Amino acid sequence: MQICAVYARYSSEDQKPTSIDDQLRRCKETAAAHGLSIDERRIYSDAAMSGSTSKRKSYLALKQAVDDRLFNVLIVDEMSRLGRNMLESISFTLKLAESGIRLIACDGLDTNEKNWRLPLIVKSFAAEQEVEQLIWRVKRGIDGALDRGFQVSPPPFGYRALRRSGTKGSEWEIIESEASIVREIYAMRLRGQSCNAIADDLEMRGVSTRGAEHKRGCKMWRPAAVFQLVRNAIYRGVLERGTSHHSISAARKKGVPINPVLYERPQYRLVDDETWYRANQQSDVTGASRRKAWGSSRHLLGGLIRCGDCGLRLSTGGDARSKSLFCPTCQLTHKQGVRSSWIGYTSEGAGRCALEWGLTELMTPAMVLEFQELLRKSVDDGPAQKRQECERALEHAKTQAVRLRRLLMFSDLADDVPIVEALSQAKQEERELTARLKRLQAESALCDGKELARQLAVDPRDLLGPIFDAPPDAAHLNAVLRRLVPVFRLVGHDRRYHAVFELTFDLAGATAAHVGGTALTESLVTYRVVAVSTAKRPIVWTAQGERIEVQAPEKR
Repeated sequence: MQICAVYARYSSEDQKPTSIDDQLRRCKETAAAHGLSIDERRIYSDAAMSGSTSKRKSYLALKQAVDDRLFNVLIVDEMSRLGRNMLESISFTLKLAESGIRLIACDGLDTNEKNWRLPLIVKSFAAEQEVEQLIWRVKRGIDGALDRGFQVSPPPFGYRALRRSGTKGSEWEIIESEASIVREIYAMRLRGQSCNAIADDLEMRGVSTRGAEHKRGCKMWRPAAVFQLVRNAIYRGVLERGTSHHSISAARKKGVPINPVLYERPQYRLVDDETWYRANQQSDVTGASRRKAWGSSRHLLGGLIRCGDCGLRLSTGGDARSKSLFCPTCQLTHKQGVRSSWIGYTSEGAGRCALEWGLTELMTPAMVLEFQELLRKSVDDGPAQKRQECERALEHAKTQAVRLRRLLMFSDLADDVPIVEALSQAKQEERELTARLKRLQAESALCDGKELARQLAVDPRDLLGPIFDAPPDAAHLNAVLRRLVPVFRLVGHDRRYHAVFELTFDLAGATAAHVGGTALTESLVTYRVVAVSTAKRPIVWTAQGERIEVQAPEKR
């Protein structure tokens, strides 16, 4: 007895519920033409499900029915209804054939006929290729809309979507009430507050959000939402494409480089570049950190000093009267015999003493004068020189890319892997230099006489005032120190009451942060400081040191 089953599906791209009925009608006509009758209990359908995935409820039920031998004939409208993954469609069809189940497609495929495998391969390949074409068309449309200045994603917190009549895209409008909250969040991050603390503060104040609803039915701020808000580049007037979790995961899965595309949107800027970068990383000099969502420590030196051996942050131990600094990673590896020796530990008082000595040495009249002269020189020729160098490098990259494209035009070199890879690298370098040139042009606009006057009006010695005078807000001052001292390492501890530190100060960055502006130059000064003490109580640390030359500070 012939038991006939039917499978129908329409994709989420089409969004046509009547498509299921149309497919069933054609399948019934085909069954009647072959003298078959469809079992109404064996009709399987998936609504609004893409054929690119096999995780479809009715499709999985169909496969289970094949294993249970509940029918012996399967009819589909087209082979693409089974799926748009060529390997999955071919594998399932071969499984049907091995199980003795006949497959009939209304578009001409019948596994009871001879030579049915070749049409199966062609139709499955065409179904998958159609998805690739659709994806390419959608990406082309998105690129075109973004190039024309439109937005293609839902507006984040601080904006609302506007659709102009006669256009095929949407624009955003700034909501001032939400924009003030965004600026406040960035300000809290600059004061050293963690995303957890910011979310708690917004919740306590009852600030509305667009996030998920709490189980009590009210909206709530989550630390992850704060983190995503802070790292969104649209708030500095730049739309990033290709940096979402989905895009990054897809690129890593395929093993291709992550190449984000930047679109300038100055009309949507809510914070300046300096504020955005400082909120997303502890220091421009030290680079990105895996602790981006964290805030500053509750202790003045917490998370500031690093181990000179492994580069990890030193932990704080001991009681309120006597705090110690040590590297737990090196301690553990030393106990396990992996490391023959380790720097060990030292007192927090030694670190404070070394920091005080470095700051005092840094703020001498001669050093302050040298820094101010460097500021003036940076405004006179710094930005223009950097911009010219970047323009020359960009022109060279463009010329290189053009030359490689011409080489690939020859048929005998079209598949040359080294040339293709070199062209890809040249394109990436061109994109990076273009983005860098835009940043330099923006910095040049900020590096004017007014900004110079603001920063020259600041006496760097005023930055020292509240640091060691029993600070009421240790987290905020810890954030200031992270900006002022991007590199602080314990590099030696050969005996008790003796510690050697290396400190790199960024006076330009700290001054810019103090006035809320942009760093006009890079002024890095490094000292090697030796802190010593004795066993006599109370313990008093003294320090001596010297200025040293280093090529570049180590990244945090």
